[in-house]
Amino acid sequence: MKYYGGVRPTIASGILPSFNPIVDSNINLKCGTLLSDGSTIGSERATVEQDVLLHFSESDFSWIVTFSRPVEVECFINADEVNKPPPPPGVVISDNSNAFQLKVADEEVSDLVVKIALVDDCTTLKSSSNYCKAGNFSPDYSSLLKVHADVHSECPDIRYSFESINGTDVSMVHFDWDVQSTRSHTSDVSVLNPPLTRGSVGNLRNSKYSDKLLVYALSNQIENMDSPISISSQCVNTLRGKMCLVLADQWIIREDLGDPITFNAPIPPRHWAIPALADSLSQDIKFELPDNYRRGAGDTYFSGKMLSKQARILLIADELRSYASRTVSDELESNIKLTIKECKEASLPTDDEFKTAIEKLKEGVEVWLNGTAESIFTYDVRWGGVVNCGCNYDGETESCYNRFPDCPAFSDPGMNFGHGFYNDHHFHHGYHIYAAAVVSKFDNAWGRKYFEQVLLLIRDIANPSSNDHYFPRFRMKDFFLGLSYASGIATLGGQPYPNGRNQESSSEAIASYEAMALYGKVMIECWTKSHDPLVAQNIRVAKSVSDLGRLLTMTEVRAADRYYHVRHDMSEGNSIYPSEYTKPVIGILWQTMVQFQTWFGNAPYLAIGIQLLPLTAIAGKRDDPKWASSLYASFSSSCNADPICSSQGWSILLYGILATIGKPEVAMEQVLKLPDEVFRTPGGNGHSLSNTLWYVSTRKEYNFTEEILPTNEREKNDYSPDKVCALSVCRISIGHCSLQDAPYFCDGGSNAGGCSKTPWNTVDCPDSCMLQAGCNEASGPDQVCPGDLCDKLVYKCPIPDAPYLCYKGQNTGGCSSKPWSQADCPNSCKLEAECVEGAPREFGQIPLYTGNANDLASISHQSGLPNSTSAEGVTIDLGMCQVCQDEVCENSSFNKCPLDEAPFVCLEGSSSSGCSTKPW
Repeated sequence: MKYYGGVRPTIASGILPSFNPIVDSNINLKCGTLLSDGSTIGSERATVEQDVLLHFSESDFSWIVTFSRPVEVECFINADEVNKPPPPPGVVISDNSNAFQLKVADEEVSDLVVKIALVDDCTTLKSSSNYCKAGNFSPDYSSLLKVHADVHSECPDIRYSFESINGTDVSMVHFDWDVQSTRSHTSDVSVLNPPLTRGSVGNLRNSKYSDKLLVYALSNQIENMDSPISISSQCVNTLRGKMCLVLADQWIIREDLGDPITFNAPIPPRHWAIPALADSLSQDIKFELPDNYRRGAGDTYFSGKMLSKQARILLIADELRSYASRTVSDELESNIKLTIKECKEASLPTDDEFKTAIEKLKEGVEVWLNGTAESIFTYDVRWGGVVNCGCNYDGETESCYNRFPDCPAFSDPGMNFGHGFYNDHHFHHGYHIYAAAVVSKFDNAWGRKYFEQVLLLIRDIANPSSNDHYFPRFRMKDFFLGLSYASGIATLGGQPYPNGRNQESSSEAIASYEAMALYGKVMIECWTKSHDPLVAQNIRVAKSVSDLGRLLTMTEVRAADRYYHVRHDMSEGNSIYPSEYTKPVIGILWQTMVQFQTWFGNAPYLAIGIQLLPLTAIAGKRDDPKWASSLYASFSSSCNADPICSSQGWSILLYGILATIGKPEVAMEQVLKLPDEVFRTPGGNGHSLSNTLWYVSTRKEYNFTEEILPTNEREKNDYSPDKVCALSVCRISIGHCSLQDAPYFCDGGSNAGGCSKTPWNTVDCPDSCMLQAGCNEASGPDQVCPGDLCDKLVYKCPIPDAPYLCYKGQNTGGCSSKPWSQADCPNSCKLEAECVEGAPREFGQIPLYTGNANDLASISHQSGLPNSTSAEGVTIDLGMCQVCQDEVCENSSFNKCPLDEAPFVCLEGSSSSGCSTKPW
């Protein structure tokens, strides 16, 4: 961290160190006392010439702190924390109290660089933690860090280029670490030094190599790095695998792009599948998108999946029609000849049916792009992104009862899977981009018309340019690891998630970038056929989209194979995960942990299945048959034991794996037994019978010798009945369980309080029930608030205008003119007049917002989206309210909010005149 004047660098900890800080290996620094009001007393100071050593017994971690020049430091201990037990691992300390602080005492800290590094994760060998392994850090590691203490990375950057090497398309990814040194003789150490003997440490001291940046690199990075200077004796095992120190100013890593990404599989559908495939196409070509999605009423995830489903049906019909039009020639392979013959004899969709299907898909895609959707896409200036307004869905009318600028997704992190809070953007947008690519393929003029709008979705998830000031670069992608993260800016109790960012579905991340590559490829063709004056520029843009899409896709494929696809037959030295983790996949991958579960249920087939959808051509590169073979038994066992697996569409993915491991005909037999309604369930509505048959019939040959368990031989398992939750349960659960996405509530056992997309089995939850819409109304609170709430200053609502107080949930502290719904506030009560009699009235003032209005979010008038040159439009607040106008302040219905505690007043809607502690 680099510091400038006016800021005193402080290193703080929520737990106490096991002993006083050690300065320069021999000074025991005596700490003063940190008082509850933030003041300090009784500290000693010491000058640091080299470093400060800290040790924490709970983790058995040792850290060293280095400074770019000699400084005076002091430390403080919070007396209130001395006898407190440490929090359990992973628990966030909600009050942000510091048990310990190490501070720089110097007044002048301009250009001071402070570095802190872990030097031993098992210092005393006394920790019970399973990561404590003696020897993870070598004895001379600490000395090596001190040698390089002056070197730091200032403004690192990522660049990439594309080229062909010996006929192979590759991308060279450049990690420019922007290495700087604080030594007097140089401030820029970007000049490459002579080669260093690999593996040596001793000759680093007193050499030019001490000006090199020390960075840990993964083994796969080192293998593909151009001329790495690695120190093989300095390696550690991490959650991401073995990492070794590398000396470098920049990395250049080669990424093979493989064969071009296409809509079709490398091999055609096998001839024996054509009759069944043609039969299914005769029905699927007539697929109708649900009426609400045709109007853009609903979420952007499932609507996108269904659009992509419709697009896949068109592509398969086009592929078979193409084979039917081909002439059989002697030079063709025998399997292609047989496929052509079967396609010629099959009854395939007619030209009229095909054109009608294209028009349906076109209408379904463009409603989200042209601003006519009931729940439109909008542009958020503050975070620089495309977010959906959100839909308060009315099941009776099948429409949204809100319209922009009333956007519930801006304040509800659970709506639309958190899209308004930047969750899962690449999943949602990827499906829409894929569908747009297919429409553009069959209607080039349409593709050119909506080019800018589709680019907005791409720029939102994968903007490559630092000159594009409307979007951040690569919002979802972690180039260092090669994977993406799906979580956005939603918090847990107002705090960041303690385990960092996360991603559930690696396969949907891959599919999103596959869609991007395909869209760019299609648009090159679209613009090539155009006479537009900007055709050359647009072709270059499309080419960039295609190339970047390929890079993002293949790095994501390799990352999924490395971090999500668990292999238990790997040698000890190369295994990513310890032997204690016996599952075949990772369900949710966090920055600091992994889980075998999903956000919507804990059944094994869910954690496995979410890594296998959608079934598109890229899956041939995604799912290695050898790994799929190790996966099949666990997937099959879990699915066979639970009827929900089949009835909710998850068995579709099991049959896809069955075909991948060399049993396509067996898989097709099982697929044809699936009832039609499976393809309309939440787990199956992104699939179609045609696409599933296409998928199982286009897998490469593979020799799998293990016995296949028939899917009708199910293990018996007792499931809780779909009983409706009682009113008392509604009050507890409706605030955090989604009626639409996870309506099954666990009311007992180890998973008590959990929500699931499918019914709980009695092993995981002995007592469960199903939430229904009536829960919202049935649990409306009218009870009088208890005295302890009356006594709290934060809860002074204006009575009688807005007496209904929310005291738990996202609207805690809010006041409403009518009872809160359980969805908006799980726990609320009504304040009576006597509640506030005699209460102290310490009204303060809130500062006026005097910033530029452009700092607030602005929305385009026409489509809710900025074009490539402008983001002007209607101002709307996403987190900072404008100051109330005089007429509001003078209105007796609105001017009773306590300014110091709940200054945000609702002017319209069901909570009109209500007060809240934070923006509505």
